[in-house]
Amino acid sequence: MYVVPPPNRSDPLSGSTNGSDGLRVYQTWKGSNVCMVNLPWDVTTEILSMLPVKSLMRFKCVSKSFHDLISNDPIFIKNHLYHHRRRQSSMKILVSECTVPGESASSCSISSITPGDDTTHELELPFGDGSSDFSYGCIHNSCDGLFCIELFTCDDVMIWNPSTRQLKTLPACQLPREKGSPCVGSVRYSLAHDSRSGRYKLLGMCGDLHRFRPCLYSSEMEKWRYVDNLSFDHVRGYVRYSCDPKIVNGAFHWLASPNVPFRKASVVVSLDVSNETYGTLELPQALKDSTKYGLNLCALKGKLCVLCVSKSEHRRDLWVMNEYGVTDSMTRMFSISCVELPEDFYWPLYMLEDDTFVIYRGGLKGGPTSFYKDGRYLCDTSAGKSYEFTVSFVYLESLIPPTMII
Repeated sequence: MYVVPPPNRSDPLSGSTNGSDGLRVYQTWKGSNVCMVNLPWDVTTEILSMLPVKSLMRFKCVSKSFHDLISNDPIFIKNHLYHHRRRQSSMKILVSECTVPGESASSCSISSITPGDDTTHELELPFGDGSSDFSYGCIHNSCDGLFCIELFTCDDVMIWNPSTRQLKTLPACQLPREKGSPCVGSVRYSLAHDSRSGRYKLLGMCGDLHRFRPCLYSSEMEKWRYVDNLSFDHVRGYVRYSCDPKIVNGAFHWLASPNVPFRKASVVVSLDVSNETYGTLELPQALKDSTKYGLNLCALKGKLCVLCVSKSEHRRDLWVMNEYGVTDSMTRMFSISCVELPEDFYWPLYMLEDDTFVIYRGGLKGGPTSFYKDGRYLCDTSAGKSYEFTVSFVYLESLIPPTMII
């Protein structure tokens, strides 16, 4: 038995004049094909929602009804996202060189980078051909398959879905610095799903070495707005350039240093995506020792994590908040010796279903992807080609259009 799409009714050569646009099921019996049934449309859409994006992109040209369903039907797109969020096979790793024109990115499936399998493919970036204003850019975090790309040569950012190749250009966050603040500035971007509206919000952490001021983009007004119901003392301090705000429990999160500028982070600030209210999460006392640890936030399996680099003890620890908002629930999940992992930079990308960690190893020379389980090194595999300076992300293949920014 096998399933095929319906004939294209816009094509006079299809030979079909009536009937449903649903899939047709055939059964092979002793070398002959027998048409069994035209599946109802609701059954057809449910089957299609189980398929990967790559297959659906091919099916768009089968018929107008298929094209409209896959491209424009919000219920189908939401249903497809629901099914594939739970599948490890739908997760991809994207590796790209920062800011260099003329370079492409590489992408591979999380499930294909198991030891001994280095299946990758080139992924064309929506910038970097050197022939336009979109020549230099930096990729920020992803949410449900959407990336935010900061363009350095013009005052824009892009919302990009690499699976469908769709993109939308927005004005960059360019809020003025305060008088007398240091001249060095940067913007950190982060995307998150708003469960109340069903759409997505884009956060910009705009500022300099003195303080960062959170702002959200408004597609209705086509401009950025401050989220100012928080004392500046709670967002004062340096937000690590390598870290975009992390999304856990329906909120943005970033590290901050209350009251004392330029001191190492000692508190996690949260901003609820839906109601835009702030909160703070205290770190365990063991992690507040600013002379001992360098801290970064990450999110794994929906839990907030803190990556700690202990310079004095020459190790890297991953702490996990097992119960959101409860400081005492934060425990150390594993430690890796700096002797085993000596690169300048590494980052937990993903946790596989068997609790194996996928860790990207970087530094000034992009390295391989490593596998660790129970704190033990397992092996390396190359998730894409090596670059001089890389960014790496795990993302979900989805049909979400960039126009879903609220």
